[in-house]
This record gives sequence, C-alpha cells and structure tokens, in this order.
Amino acid sequence: MIRNRMRKYCITGDIQKAFLQIRVHEQDRDAMRMLWYNNLQVRQLMEYRFTRVIFGATSSPYNLGVTLQKHIENYRENYPITVQTLLDDTYVDDIQGGGEAERDVAVFKEESTKILSEGGFSLHKWHSNITHLSSKNNTKHEGTDNTSTSDTKILGIPWNKMEDTLILDLSQA
Repeated sequence: MIRNRMRKYCITGDIQKAFLQIRVHEQDRDAMRMLWYNNLQVRQLMEYRFTRVIFGATSSPYNLGVTLQKHIENYRENYPITVQTLLDDTYVDDIQGGGEAERDVAVFKEESTKILSEGGFSLHKWHSNITHLSSKNNTKHEGTDNTSTSDTKILGIPWNKMEDTLILDLSQA
C-alpha cells in the first residue's frame, strides 16, 4: 500500500558519515578483511580488518537500516510521533519529517536530533521550507560560495523549498 502524506511544512536532514558510526563486533571483523601491500617492491603483504561498517559494501545499507531501526524503537514511548516518522520516512542516511504547523517541524528536528545523537549519529544538512530551520551553511554549491539557495534535492528529486515544488524531468525517462 502506498501512503501519500503531503505536509504543509517539510524538513530533510542527513546522517553525517552514517556507516562509519557503526562499530563491527570483534568476532565479525574477520569477514571484513583487506590485503594491502605495505611495500610493493618487496611484496610485503599486510592484513587489515575493518572496525566500522564499510561504505559501498552490499550489506552496508541493510546494516545501517537495522541499526537505526533498533536504536530509534527505544524512544517510542517518549517520542511516538517522531519515532514513527523516522521509521517511515528514513531512506539509508536521509531523514524527512514535516507537519501542518511550523512547531511540528521544529519539534521533529529537535527530537530526531536528540534520538539519533544518543546513538552516535549526527544530523546535518537540514533543508526546510521554514527558513530558520534550515542549516545556516546550505549553499548552492556547498563549500564554494556563501549564496543561499532555495533549491535542493530530496532523494535526487529537485525541490524548490520556497515555492515548495518538486521538479520531475520526464524527458529522461
């Protein structure tokens, strides 16, 4: 079943370095080994084991999803609306929330930040159609200028925050 919940106000955020925040248990690290030449001329081989979830491994999005779900569920009693929104509207390391009132969005941002930070996950790159809830450093070309923009993307789809419009280019379909 597809649910379509259009909200008057929306906010999106990103979990900073999400995969690297998850430690791999000591007993599971042998499955995540890598061989490396320490000295190529003499072919001295070194063996390394990853201690964190690897970005790009096939199982990494699953590991992140399960870890987030288990952590977030611990907060259901205290923050039932935010927990349900996080469980329903998180895709890999991108979270989304919203509401009919600006206060709903501010509460979601505050509670989701608290919930995830207590699990070692830092939220950043906030975008919202409520200007003061967006991150201060959101720029058109992040890190290259100081010009603020109302354009961003939600899961790869262009979103104009001020006009609150999504742009679908069907000519590429």
